[in-house]
Amino acid sequence: MSLLKHEGCVEGGSCLRIDPAASAHALWNEGTELLRYARGLTAMLADLIHEAEAVNSQKMAHSLEGIDVLMQLGLECAAQAHACVAVELREAITSPAD
Repeated sequence: MSLLKHEGCVEGGSCLRIDPAASAHALWNEGTELLRYARGLTAMLADLIHEAEAVNSQKMAHSLEGIDVLMQLGLECAAQAHACVAVELREAITSPAD
């Protein structure tokens, strides 16, 4: 898993951080999975709102905050994977051929 739980959680933030040893492949997989979860939750929430007679705004806000965290972590994983690939490519280009 490319996400690790950490102790220094701040209120309103995530208690997960990206594993610095994770490979680009693992990060892309994790990011894609998190974004798919966010997409599925968004679709489910939209369906529930369409069918509801009344919407509890506090529960709605909590649901949207959860989706935001999933999307933020997914995008951070994708950005870190991109950085890993860029570093690997730079090292491959600048390293002397054997």
